[in-house]
Amino acid sequence: MKKIIFIVSIFTVALSACNNSKEVSKNNANKTETQVKENTNSNNSNSTSNNAQEEMNTDGEIFASIRRTACFGKCPTFEMIIYKDGHATYEGLGNVDKLGKYEATVSKEIMQDIQEKALGIGYFDFKDEYNDTRVMDVPSTYTHITVGDKSKSIMARFEIPPGLLRFQDYLDGISNKIEWTVIEEYK
Repeated sequence: MKKIIFIVSIFTVALSACNNSKEVSKNNANKTETQVKENTNSNNSNSTSNNAQEEMNTDGEIFASIRRTACFGKCPTFEMIIYKDGHATYEGLGNVDKLGKYEATVSKEIMQDIQEKALGIGYFDFKDEYNDTRVMDVPSTYTHITVGDKSKSIMARFEIPPGLLRFQDYLDGISNKIEWTVIEEYK
């Protein structure tokens, strides 16, 4: 009987821990999406924040970004932001070649190509979120694009349309082509 009570107790604790981590993960995702939207709509260079992209550049609006979150395995975890002025920031957090904070300048040709790819796949026609909270251990990918006065952010982690997947992979490829300057390496 004691064994059954012990097993039930452990099972209850494990379930509550999973539920708490879901809430933390959901809250963190909402905070980051809000931060990206705030940064997109803000030109205030005097704001102070612990946000990595703001530490490296606070004077421009976001043109394009991609952020990949962690999973229980070896998923690449990083964020790349390209600002409208061509300044770019990258922060590699795990399972990537570049761990740490980096910055670069992105050419107008690359920015034009990103814009054409986004418009070509109908980025602004996609839903804002592709998710199923019942599915566990799937990393999220957040992308953002601004074309003219239109901006859109998408959170994708489940049943992602093929065109959006190709765009995410394209942005990954862009991050590997850019010549980054080290700001701070992580060990």
